[in-house]
Amino acid sequence: MYFTEEHQVFRESFKNFLQKEVVPHIEKWEKNGNIDRFIWKKFGDMGYFGLSYPEEYGGLNLDIFYMVIFLEELQKINSGGFAAAIWAHVYLAMTHVNEEGDARIKNKYLKCKYIRRKNRMLMYHRAFWRIRCCRNENYGNKKRKLLCN
Repeated sequence: MYFTEEHQVFRESFKNFLQKEVVPHIEKWEKNGNIDRFIWKKFGDMGYFGLSYPEEYGGLNLDIFYMVIFLEELQKINSGGFAAAIWAHVYLAMTHVNEEGDARIKNKYLKCKYIRRKNRMLMYHRAFWRIRCCRNENYGNKKRKLLCN
């Protein structure tokens, strides 16, 4: 009812991507408790991190149903750890940067160039905490000063 033919094409494409690029590594990642860096780059290269973010910052600006499909298909690979890591990246870090960041922060952390940076996750989490701490009046002044300058 809500899903169009384009949504179904996206679902099949993403499902195939997960089966080819993620599922073969799940057992190793679960055992080691660590996700290999290459998959973060592949997700970025495919545009999966920017499904609902503005085009001006390198996103695809797609409707909410693409994200619903994205989350549904992630859950189907039966790795809560991997799915949680992806969700944390997309929702905890990028959402706050997109919603609360000023143009300077959005340009720095959301633009396409972030896709190829080795420490992208760390950068997003730093940006998230920078925004969050600078807006939180109860956060210690010394730490606020360091993070907000």
